[in-house]
Amino acid sequence: MAPNTGSIVPITTRVLQSPAALEIYIMALPSPSASVEAQAKEAYGAVRDRLRDGKARIFEERVFASEAALKAACKSVFAQPTP
Repeated sequence: MAPNTGSIVPITTRVLQSPAALEIYIMALPSPSASVEAQAKEAYGAVRDRLRDGKARIFEERVFASEAALKAACKSVFAQPTP
């Protein structure tokens, strides 16, 4: 699937499918020029939409970010700080 356009966080989706399984890989590449909070909301919203469209659920999630960015994103998206 092509990256989304007109958004602050480019999201790319790759789908691998076999007769036994469907794997959806969703990648977001945040920008240092936009707020962490806005990007987190947009990225998690895009993940939610893609999972819903694919009738899929999260099996494994990996997030690579600085500690400060991760805390800000969690606070923004989940309305609670990380432990």
